[in-house]
This record gives sequence, C-alpha cells and structure tokens, in this order.
Amino acid sequence: ALVPLVREKAAGRKIVLWGHSLGGLVCSELAARLPETDGVIIETSARNAREVAQAWTPWYAAPFVRIEIAEGFGDIDVANALKAFKGPVLVLGGEQDKTLPVQLARSVGKALKDEGVAADYIEFKDGGHSDLILQDGFAPAVTGLFAQVAAGS
Repeated sequence: ALVPLVREKAAGRKIVLWGHSLGGLVCSELAARLPETDGVIIETSARNAREVAQAWTPWYAAPFVRIEIAEGFGDIDVANALKAFKGPVLVLGGEQDKTLPVQLARSVGKALKDEGVAADYIEFKDGGHSDLILQDGFAPAVTGLFAQVAAGS
C-alpha cells in the first residue's frame, strides 16, 4: 500500500527512505519494491526481526520464552531487501542504545557490505535509540547522504 502513496507524494522528485528502529526493516522492504528510490537511511535498527527477538530474550529465558513474530514480518531481511539497491545507504548505530543493542545496527552494516551494497556505517559513542540527532557528526553524516543523492551517485 505504501508504494503508490510514495510515488504519488514524490511526484517525480528524488526519494530517500529513512527507517528508524523496526521501521528500518519496513524501509528496506519498501526500497526493494520501489526501484526509483535514490537513497536509504537505516537508523538504530536491526537486520531482521529474528535478531531483535534474540537480543530481547535473556540467555537464561531462551529455553522457555519464544517471541512471536508476525507472519510476513519475520521474512524481511534488510541485507536481502537491499542487495540489488544501487543508491547510497547510511546505517546509523548508537553505542548506548538500550532498545535495540548496537550490535544489531553493526550487523546491518556488515551484512550490507557483504552483499556489496554501497553502505556506510556510522556509530555514535554517546548515542541512544532516539537521540542520534543530538550527537556530534550526525548532521554531516546525513547531509553527506543527501549530497550523494543530489549528485546522482
């Protein structure tokens, strides 16, 4: 349902999709279905819902607890969705993220590189889940991606 809406709202302009938290998974899937996407930002996210479920399950509870992942959502994998993407991708992680531990964002960055995607990974030492915008270096990182998109590279 988002594909026609994004096309309508973009009206021929450049498209940069930005996904925060679990929205990073949705954003990557949308980019795969919207080939005219010019750039993607994945902020404090994870590669897939299974990695999130594993990170949220304490080791001692693993034999007894199973996080149920909605049908279809469990199949989304950021690296798989973006493996054919040709535009720039920026993955942002916060070392102090208590919601989605930073190793999940690192996993996204590594998986994208392994797929040959033109992805940059930037980690903010003092960044948490929802405060990266306040971190030194955030604005240059994001404006750098937008400059790449504007230049058509």
